[in-house]
Amino acid sequence: MKPIDTTFAALLLVSGLIATSAHAANESKPQTWQDPQTGLQFVRIEKSCYRMGNDANVAPEADGGWVRLNYTQSLSADEAPAHEVCLDAYWLGRHEVTRKQWKQVMGSLPDGNDSLPDNLPVTRVTWEQANAYAERLTSQHKKRFRFRLPTEAEWEFACRGANPAGLDKNVPTNGDELARIAVAAVEAPAIPEPVGSRPASAAGFFDLLGNVWEWTADDYVADAYARHSLYNPRTGASLDKAVIRGGSVRTEFVQTRCTMRGRYPKHDTLKLLGLRLVREE
Repeated sequence: MKPIDTTFAALLLVSGLIATSAHAANESKPQTWQDPQTGLQFVRIEKSCYRMGNDANVAPEADGGWVRLNYTQSLSADEAPAHEVCLDAYWLGRHEVTRKQWKQVMGSLPDGNDSLPDNLPVTRVTWEQANAYAERLTSQHKKRFRFRLPTEAEWEFACRGANPAGLDKNVPTNGDELARIAVAAVEAPAIPEPVGSRPASAAGFFDLLGNVWEWTADDYVADAYARHSLYNPRTGASLDKAVIRGGSVRTEFVQTRCTMRGRYPKHDTLKLLGLRLVREE
């Protein structure tokens, strides 16, 4: 991977990649809860407001796949405008849902997950299947707790370190730092790692960047941020594509950042697309 030039370094600050001083809440041990049925762990994120999105123009890496495909547009055109959002408290999964945890709730794995270790993230899951998993887990708890996919705003806040004042200390500024905390930008053949293989973020989460893409609750709309409500925004437009976040083992460094918005058809599966859940208060 080529060194990052000064222009790119400047845009990292606004795209969720420059580390700043951590909020005091991140200096203490995160408050966690573990589901006794599946072992799913959740980290509590306090009610807060933060600045979501990115106004910078993020160009493809000169030596990356986008440029080789003659794609020279901004990779961040749908991440603007940067805007304030406020979230109620919620609990976000500490890890991506594993194959074992999927089987415990659904009884069997989605097609294409055979012959892989149980502690790898479950993949090849459609958006509908991901929601069905959350609904069944809710039912198993007799609706005492409600589980669901995170919204874009919830996912991004966690990735930023659940820190209203800045960004997570552990968010990488270059490829070497990324390789320390996330499996990403790996040449083929590449497969995900077991969840929790790399260090946790300061907020207590594993694999928010890299490993496998993660479904969110939001439908994909390019100009969604211009329409966001201030409180608990979610885009529900009954469209056929949903937002995916975080990148994967195959994602280039410039795309493996907290503000990157991917999209994928709800009815389709991908070998590097999984999920993590929210437990509501």
